Order: sequence, then C-alpha cells, then structure tokens
Amino acid sequence: MSEQDIAEFAVAAVNEAPASDAADDSYALQHSHLVRAFALADFSQSETLTALALAVYGWMPGIPRNLIDEKKRPRTAEMLSKLQCGDLSQCSDMRFINGSVIGTSKFLHFLRPETFAIWDTNVAIALAYPDSWSGAAKAPVHRSVDNEDRYRKYLRGLSLAQNSENLRELEFALFRLGKRMRARTSGADA
Repeated sequence: MSEQDIAEFAVAAVNEAPASDAADDSYALQHSHLVRAFALADFSQSETLTALALAVYGWMPGIPRNLIDEKKRPRTAEMLSKLQCGDLSQCSDMRFINGSVIGTSKFLHFLRPETFAIWDTNVAIALAYPDSWSGAAKAPVHRSVDNEDRYRKYLRGLSLAQNSENLRELEFALFRLGKRMRARTSGADA
C-alpha cells in the first residue's frame, strides 16, 4: 500500500466509521487524560520516562518485558527532548519503549498527539485489507506489525491526509476498523 493509498484509505475510514459507543467514549476519555499527563511531564526527571511508559502500557494490553534499557536511558532522554518538537528524524531508536515500535509509537503519540499517530495491530490489520469495506478481505495480515519502516510509511501517509482530517481521527478510525475486522474474523469482540 502506497503512502497515498494510506491517506485515502484513512480518510475513507473516517467517513465510513459507525457512530461511537460507550467503549469508544471511555477510550477517548482515558486518551485525553494521558495526553494531559504527558503535557505536564517534566522530562528532566529521570523517573518521568519510566512513569509515563508504565502509564502507556497500563492503557494498552500487554505487559512490558524490558520497559526501558537502562544502558540507553541517557540517550533516550536526550532523544525525547528533541522529539518534543515533533521531528521523527530525531528518533534514531524506534524501539526505545519495551523494545517495541508499537510501544514507542504509543509513547510518541502521547508526547506529541498532533504529530505522531499510534501504530498497533488493529491499525495494521485495517491497512493490510484495503477491500475490507465489502468484507472481502483476502490477504493474510502481515505478521511483522512491529516494523519501523511500516510505522514511518504510515505516518507519512497520514500526513498526506491531514489537510482534510485530524491525525487522531484518522488513526482512531483505522483502529476501530481493524478491531471490527478482527471481531468479524474471530466471530467475537476483538
């Protein structure tokens, strides 16, 4: 899927999204609290990185294995101060939270929600099935979701669509679509 395809598909996902439900409303409220916590954070304190990474992992399914590599902590803190301006080119290590692009994308999202979208399995599923609107998805989901190149391409694609849509709205529509697709495939709520 090209970056332009990602942009067009994300806009279509927003336009075709069903009305929100109580679970979506709860998710949005929790999201806003985390955004506020990151906005108030003092990144000059060494504990802040760990505390916020734990908050992100508390919000998502998954237990951190190696939350922050202690050997990389000083370099990660320096990189984060550069990332606060929103320039992903300053991020030399896309796996600085729990050794995971997914965890790092969520951390970056709360650091700069207007710049960094969340990348996770649900979003990847939505993008792996461009014909999902008809329910005729054919290709298997790409199993290497935790992929830095795919995340960077996804961000570039969403940036092409941002003239007409809000980044969070685009990402959340893809998340919801992927979640519905997973439920359809498993026959249960994803």
